[in-house]
Amino acid sequence: MNKAELIKLEIKLRKAYRSAFFCGVLVVMAAVAIVMVSLIAGQPVDQKAVAQDWTPLIMLMAFIAGSCHFFHAGVKEKIRKLDR
Repeated sequence: MNKAELIKLEIKLRKAYRSAFFCGVLVVMAAVAIVMVSLIAGQPVDQKAVAQDWTPLIMLMAFIAGSCHFFHAGVKEKIRKLDR
């Protein structure tokens, strides 16, 4: 791969990382909001069940964000080597 292709790949990976990170944050906020709204409304809510149901999605977003960040660092290092 030449330098231009690596720079395009770096930009795409950076955008994917940011998207996955903020999507994960939104998923966590949604889970908290569901519990808070239920408590405000006076409805009983099983917080353990909510946490167990939302955990796989949170872990998926964390994995996607982590792998994008990892590959972004690798591509960035290749670009630095090409600059030398």
